[in-house]
Amino acid sequence: MPTIRGRVVAKWAKTPVSSAIINIDGKTAITDNNGLFSFNTDSIVASIKVMHTKYETLEETVSLESDVNEVEIELTPVARAL
Repeated sequence: MPTIRGRVVAKWAKTPVSSAIINIDGKTAITDNNGLFSFNTDSIVASIKVMHTKYETLEETVSLESDVNEVEIELTPVARAL
């Protein structure tokens, strides 16, 4: 069973994004204070959706090529009107 480990960071600043909601193939987790998460999956291709109120939602597909796959996900801050 492949594992996906990753870190969610803010685009440009590269600072960790805590409390981001990660959804992979119907399973859900929340990033820790360091922006880290980990999932086990049955798929060799995983659909990842990352959500946070201060950032744009990101969706992407990842091909899992080994037993442990590491990813870094960059979220773009939501533009706020003045």
